[in-house]
Amino acid sequence: MASIFDAKDQADFASRVSKVVKWCGFESYMIALQLKGVDGRSILNVTTSYPDEWMQMYSERQYALTDPAVRHCQINTNPIVWRDDVFASASAQALLQEAQSFGVSHGVSVAVHERNGRKSMLSLVRDQSFQNDPRELGRMVALSRILSSCIHVVANRLIAPQIESQNRPKLSSQETECLQWVAKGKTSWEIGQIMNIADPTVVFHLKNVMKKLGAVNRHQALAVAMRMGIVD
Repeated sequence: MASIFDAKDQADFASRVSKVVKWCGFESYMIALQLKGVDGRSILNVTTSYPDEWMQMYSERQYALTDPAVRHCQINTNPIVWRDDVFASASAQALLQEAQSFGVSHGVSVAVHERNGRKSMLSLVRDQSFQNDPRELGRMVALSRILSSCIHVVANRLIAPQIESQNRPKLSSQETECLQWVAKGKTSWEIGQIMNIADPTVVFHLKNVMKKLGAVNRHQALAVAMRMGIVD
């Protein structure tokens, strides 16, 4: 299991996870990493060995809205076993029946939550049931807890920075320069003098920066920009 920590990129990470998952007695997995964007919206990244056809159907039919495992993992970090009573509603039963047709049959899901709102969810799946054997069930649940924590750490190292970079707001060169002068304590008038632009133009650029970064003032915008690596 420790080999996961040696992953060098996302492809290597997926390969290592697949090997560990099989070593644990499962056949396939799904990892969902959820981050908060600058505007507060959720950004989701999924790494999985589920069949592509099933993932496409799951997305097209918006099964995440009715998936009891997803709903549980959004608010709870205790593992949830895919028991019949968990999928008791008609919509959940339909979801499970479709999943089983793709070999996604018996599983356990567990989440890791951070205080900053970042979350991950790991689902481990196999074709053969393990619910009727208390010892096997206990082993699978225990392994899911350990593996989910390991995966969360590595996903944050390898995947989260890529997601943040891809969703980083794009500032113009003048917007960036204005913000850099704000970082040095300059006023709008002083920035205008340095950049040879009018004071209202500086204010205009900084308002655009605030809007793009979801900030209420220029100092908050500066803090957000520094956290995201936009300015030093």
